[in-house]
Amino acid sequence: MITLKNKLLFLLWGSLMLSLATGCAGHCEQNNRRIEQLYKAGRQYIAQNRNDSALCCFMEAEKLILTHNNHLSPGKIYAHIGYLWRSAQQYAYSNEWYKKALANYQKTGKKELETSILLYIGDNYRLLDKHDLRALDCYHEAMNLTNNDTLLGNIYQRIGLYYHYAGVVDSALYYLHKSTAYPYFKHEQSIRMLFLGNTYFDENKFDSAKYYFKRALEYPCGLRQESGCYTMLHRIAVLQNDTLNILLYSTLSSQYKDSILHMETQMRHVLLNESNKRAFESDERSNTYKKILAIVTIMIVIGIGGLFIHNRQKNIETIRVREKNADLQRQLHREKLQTNTLLQIKEDIYEKFQSEQNLLAERHRVDYVRRIQQACNGVKLQYPYMSPPYKKAVIKIYTSLLHLGNPNKFKTLVNEQFYGFFEKLERNYFKRSLSQRSATLACLILLETPKEHVEIILEYAQGSYDKQYSRLCTRVGIQDNNQLSIVLRNIMLQ
Repeated sequence: MITLKNKLLFLLWGSLMLSLATGCAGHCEQNNRRIEQLYKAGRQYIAQNRNDSALCCFMEAEKLILTHNNHLSPGKIYAHIGYLWRSAQQYAYSNEWYKKALANYQKTGKKELETSILLYIGDNYRLLDKHDLRALDCYHEAMNLTNNDTLLGNIYQRIGLYYHYAGVVDSALYYLHKSTAYPYFKHEQSIRMLFLGNTYFDENKFDSAKYYFKRALEYPCGLRQESGCYTMLHRIAVLQNDTLNILLYSTLSSQYKDSILHMETQMRHVLLNESNKRAFESDERSNTYKKILAIVTIMIVIGIGGLFIHNRQKNIETIRVREKNADLQRQLHREKLQTNTLLQIKEDIYEKFQSEQNLLAERHRVDYVRRIQQACNGVKLQYPYMSPPYKKAVIKIYTSLLHLGNPNKFKTLVNEQFYGFFEKLERNYFKRSLSQRSATLACLILLETPKEHVEIILEYAQGSYDKQYSRLCTRVGIQDNNQLSIVLRNIMLQ
């Protein structure tokens, strides 16, 4: 059974794994963008013949490659690193990087890229040892991977060069002749003709050699290749004692050598200027960095000084605020003590007042009860002619006056005993209901209660009974005050 604790742990673990996956995805995306930037920068440096800078870019990109990255991008980076080491004539080290590139290209399924890397690996084996058979294995493996005629012609050309440098003339001639039947790229056809001429020259077949050297000049070729062709034609003319061609090819060869020398001089100047430019840029960057560092140092010092001053002022202000708060707290405490004292005094006064009021109310109640008891005793003593039931009803009516919380009980008892007396009185003489005191006065007059007992029951002040009696007579509508009891009894008997 899955408990609440296990559910919470599962949710916590899922949130943690989701956060890790999101962070890894973002990190991989950032790495891929950085690798692409370094790759483009390295290509630009290669175009500018700045191989050292290009190698730094590619090596930094290689450190960022992750195992789950796509295989095409790492393959390109490894291939360019291999090319740069090959340019530095470090063929063995170059092959290590080419093999890494080959392993990645094989996972992409791009046969053209695999073929190119195999040819580069074979060339490195051949340059390390002209009799190394691993070069032939690489060439034949590349041949099995491609159906492109241009690449096949390039592979036959490389196999022919391998046999040429290994001294196997027949195989060299076979593959070089075979390569000429395939399409070529840039100067490849000129190179094939040039090496065919060299192979025939080594075999002392000067006519065939001369033919292929001249054929080499018919195809696009570089300055050095043309110079090499004229040099070999000059050597053949010397060996054949052809005076006219000796003079002609000697002049052309000298011109090409001068051109090559001039080109190399220009290249050296360009490289020197480039080196000086780089040194100047480096010095300028260094000076810029020093200036920036000085400015940053000054800003840091100023910032630290300003921060120190700010913190000091803040601390002083904090101390002032704390002292002020302490003073306010002390003052507030004193005021609270004073307020509490005043409140306590007020509470004591109020409690004393309440107790006095309660005492007065209790005394008043006791006195009122006593007065009612006196009235009841007066009824018992002064009205011996009353029948016991009637006397009992009158006493009950008097006693109901003690129920101060229920003023209607008095009216109810009077209505029950005297045939709805109050209802008839209100209906005939009053627009609104009788007040408690008026109803009590009318009832006491109906019961012929003595004046002194009425004053006791209703707590009239001295001399106010006659005034209240006259007011009741006026409301009933009689002029003679002595007739009020008779009128009230007639109202009862209606």
